[in-house]
Formats: sequence, C-alpha cells, structure tokens
Amino acid sequence: MLLASRFEGRRKSAITPFDWRGALVLSLALFLLVYGLTQLNLRDALHSLTSWPISACFLTALVLFVLFLSVEQRAIDPLLDLRLFARRQIVIAGLLSIAAGICIVTIIFVPVLAQYVLNYQPDRAGSMVTVSALMLLIATPLVGMLIDRIGARLIVIIGASLSTIALYLLSIVPPGAFWTFIIALSVAGLGLASFLGTPLRYITINEAPPEQRASSLAILSIGNSLGQTVGVPLA
Repeated sequence: MLLASRFEGRRKSAITPFDWRGALVLSLALFLLVYGLTQLNLRDALHSLTSWPISACFLTALVLFVLFLSVEQRAIDPLLDLRLFARRQIVIAGLLSIAAGICIVTIIFVPVLAQYVLNYQPDRAGSMVTVSALMLLIATPLVGMLIDRIGARLIVIIGASLSTIALYLLSIVPPGAFWTFIIALSVAGLGLASFLGTPLRYITINEAPPEQRASSLAILSIGNSLGQTVGVPLA
C-alpha cells in the first residue's frame, strides 16, 4: 500500500474510454469458435463441418471477427491497433504467441499421460506438472539475461526447437519410461521459457513506436489467449 501510494496518478484528460464494443464482439467470436470446435468430430470432419449447428457457429464467428476489425478501426483506444500489423516482425511475434498458447495447453494433459504411461494414480500424476513448472521458473530469469547478449531471435528459435523436441518425446515415450518422461517435461519447461514471454515481448516492444508499445503487447496477449482457447477443444 505504501509503495503504491508513491505512484503518480494519471490526469483525467489522459484517460481514454475502454473499447467495450471491441471486447464484446471479440468475446462472442471466440465463444462461437470454441463451441464449434468442441462439437467438431475429427473422425468425420467433413460431415461435422457441413452440419448446420457447427457451420453456423464458424460462419457467425467469421462474421464477428470481420466486424471486430471494423470496430477497431473506429475505436478511440482499440484493443488491437491494426496499424501495427503493417510491421512484419510484430505479425510473426503474434503468430508465435498463438503457437506458444497451444504448446501451453499440452501441459494440461501431462497428468493424464502420466496415468497411462507411468500407471500413476491421479494425485501423483498431477504432481508431474511441477517438473516443467520448475524448469520454467529456473530458466526464465536466465533467458532475460541472455537476450541482450545473443539476441531475442536466436532465443526464440532455440525455444521453438526445444518445445518441438519435448512434444515429440512425449508422443513416443514408452510405458514405464520414467526418466524419458522427466527429460521430456524438463525440455518442455526450457522451451516454454525461451519461447513464451520475455523474448517475444522484447521483439514486439522494440518493433513498435513508443506510443504503440502497450497496444503491441495486446497482440501477444490476445494471440496467446487465442492459442490456448483453440488448443483445448482441439486437444
């Protein structure tokens, strides 16, 4: 409380209205997209896509996404500043943020995998997530120190490569292979630390003009949320 009182308050003239319209339209679009994905039967994808409830969800979501772009162009302080998409590096960072969100979703299913592969009980299987969390905790500050030395681009490439290796190891781990499972989870934690968060934020902030840096970070946040939102029903 004492530290918070040291901050200088913003003048009322600097406060801009929140983009409620954009937030509402985006929320509805994501809701319909997720609902459609949860109803999709991938074993008979063509039939599922042509069925009216699912196709209606996807078409309505598409219309709402287009409407969202139109709303953002007219908003005083948009959730998503569309001018930033003219910068190639920010677009790439946004796409990588979506991929990182999908990778994070895979960690949710680690306890289920541990039950099948290691024959663990649910309570013990759930504790396996802490392996990746611990490696993420250890590696994150190290990644922050390495960015200025070797550059964010190389760190992102290493992180994406480690995440890919980890997912591959988890897909082929044989029953009872405890240490293979631990190694895969450790590599996943290292990959996420290098692939998610600091490196992408570093790239985005340096690419955006000073007055648009907050909006550029919103692209990463929305991209990561979109990856997680889409990744769960697909999984």
